Amino acid sequence: MAVPENKYGLYPKWMLWIQDEIFKTRYGGTTLWPFVIYVSRLSKLEIKRFKRHEGYHWSQQKWLLGVGFYIIYGVEYGCYRLIKGMTHDQAYRNLAAEQEAYLYENDEEYPETRSKYGWLKYIFTKPLPVR
Repeated sequence: MAVPENKYGLYPKWMLWIQDEIFKTRYGGTTLWPFVIYVSRLSKLEIKRFKRHEGYHWSQQKWLLGVGFYIIYGVEYGCYRLIKGMTHDQAYRNLAAEQEAYLYENDEEYPETRSKYGWLKYIFTKPLPVR
């Protein structure tokens, strides 16, 4: 399946599509650079939002060559869980990468003004509510 408009290089040129029965998760998919894995149970509106959300992660991972992203993500997650005593959901929603992705997943104009490393400003900022 083709990925929609990509004028900002936000998404990879392809995605891996997996049937929901194969990939059991409560999430619509994930980004494991250079792959974006999409689980097929999402509605058309959710797919658009998912592509933008995971596109931000794909860009974050690309700019840090994958490994750098996972180091920051892991250390930040560990600090939230071990030092701040947050639950998995609280820690996950407070990660800098997730804050940017959730804040702008519905904003079609954000990629025009987005800076490569702007998401790092969310490290250890005020927590977002868990939905």
